[in-house]
Amino acid sequence: MAKKPFSFKKWYEDNGKALNESRRQRYLNDHDYKARVREGNKKSRVKAREAAVEERAARYSAKELVVAGNWHTSTITTNSDTKLVTIGALAHMLNRSKIGLRLLEKRGVLPAPAVRSKQGTRLYTPEQVLDIQKLVSGLESSKSEKRVIAEYKVCVVSMADGKHYKLPLFRVGVLAKAVGRSVATVEQMERRGLIPETPLRIPPNRRVYTSEMIEAVSEAFDRRYGSFRGADVKEVHDGIQSAWKNQNVVGAKFISVDSSGETNDEGSEA
Repeated sequence: MAKKPFSFKKWYEDNGKALNESRRQRYLNDHDYKARVREGNKKSRVKAREAAVEERAARYSAKELVVAGNWHTSTITTNSDTKLVTIGALAHMLNRSKIGLRLLEKRGVLPAPAVRSKQGTRLYTPEQVLDIQKLVSGLESSKSEKRVIAEYKVCVVSMADGKHYKLPLFRVGVLAKAVGRSVATVEQMERRGLIPETPLRIPPNRRVYTSEMIEAVSEAFDRRYGSFRGADVKEVHDGIQSAWKNQNVVGAKFISVDSSGETNDEGSEA
């Protein structure tokens, strides 16, 4: 009787759970392995974003300007077969508004479009798309660097154990940066129940997180190789919530901003 060919799918169905559990245990206990996994995931996310821009630029191809219901797929191909992307498509790629891109162009931050359609629509070449993507990324990095101090405040917090501590509380933008997502995406994940709602808020009702809370969310991402796509919502939520509970954060309350602004890495008891 002929031997059946090896089926990885069948093998994974039988052994996948044990394999993932062994990886999880190694991730939790082997610090070098954890560092390698996180660095690899970070590089993969960067490559995926770059590949997505190139793929979208190539995909938006048509022989004439398309006025479709799905506005962000509108493209045009010139007589020389150069593919041009509309400003709507570009805005969609960069998770920005068309108005925002026009304002950046007016300020001289972004280059003018390669050409315009007869209707005046801005059109960009794939090369311009990649250049603009890098410019916007650099703009966001520069903005983050200028706001390093503003991204957190040292506050007095009443933890779940009843004790008061002085801790740096970080804004939602820091959490978004830690997991490689936008603030809007993080807020959407919170609304869906993937990420628990933080119990800590500073006036005027801004979400804030301790460094340990951010680390717990980041590790939840890393355990799923940088994506919650297809993950069980309750499982992810409960895992993060459990980590927060172990940190005495669930039930914690913001008391006040510490005027001295001083704390150590572990936080200090007030």
